[in-house]
Amino acid sequence: MTDRRTRAGTVSALSRLPRRVPLSLFLAAAIGLAMLVSLGLVLWLTLGTAREGTLQLLRDKAALVLSLVEAKTTQFLAPAEALTEEVAARISRHELPVNDTEAMANALRYALAAAPQLNAAAFTGVDGWMVSVFRRGDGTVGWSREQWAGDRVIARAMQPVLAGRDPGAGWGEPTYVAAAGTTIVFFARPTWRDGQLVGAVVATISVPNLSRFIADIDTPGEIGTFVLYGRDRVMAHPKLVQAGPLTSADEPLPSLAAVNEPALPLMWAEGWEARSLALFGIEAHWTDGPDGNSLYLYEPLVTSRETPWLIGGSFRAEDIGREWQQL
Repeated sequence: MTDRRTRAGTVSALSRLPRRVPLSLFLAAAIGLAMLVSLGLVLWLTLGTAREGTLQLLRDKAALVLSLVEAKTTQFLAPAEALTEEVAARISRHELPVNDTEAMANALRYALAAAPQLNAAAFTGVDGWMVSVFRRGDGTVGWSREQWAGDRVIARAMQPVLAGRDPGAGWGEPTYVAAAGTTIVFFARPTWRDGQLVGAVVATISVPNLSRFIADIDTPGEIGTFVLYGRDRVMAHPKLVQAGPLTSADEPLPSLAAVNEPALPLMWAEGWEARSLALFGIEAHWTDGPDGNSLYLYEPLVTSRETPWLIGGSFRAEDIGREWQQL
């Protein structure tokens, strides 16, 4: 009996010992776990790489748009600065007498011929007289000599010069000109000779001309380009290509809301700062509107005497589809 009990106890004890897992099963489980970890790591890296690729693609597209629009617009505006610099330099070197009307008109006419985007150029003297050349509606160039006190553009350009503030060369405040039926943007350069202020050389571009150029820039995708005067006025936009009711003496430049375009009026909608897209590496944010999400890219173009210009573009999020969803 004792031996039988002993054998039974031994069998019971052995049954309670942990069974050894077959080596093949252990290796299979280990390999499976390793593969699962590897697949998870690959998936994580793939998703991370795809996300970084998407962001990089959007950053590159945004940078391309702004650099393209900025470079072309700067090039478009450059003749106004070059014309005033050249004429002012000739006056300073005594090569161009300020009291020789015919010589001054010829110098301005030759300079204007090389800059088809400009609509007028003038020398305005501190004595109250100016010589100006201008493009007529038929494309020919005319000139005149008259007192500039009655010319709103010239009077505004000369005001800081005569006030002794020495503003230096720069773009001034857009001004509506009734005779032209539109708003004019001017670049003025105070002109000195022998240490004495003798006047200023002024070159002008019309808002329709600038808008026509902006509208013709070939940007990738459905991107709408614009130039803002400050943040609340539109200075160049495809809707301003034709002179019309959007500009007037009371409103030289239209507000964002006045432009019949769905995205632009919502650009600075409440809370726009919280919707900033800092990852673009440039000034950018998005806004949710009735037609979907819109993205805005922008940066200062030039610093005028009074108010900075913002150049930029806008496009709908649906135009970049999957990229926007991932973003």
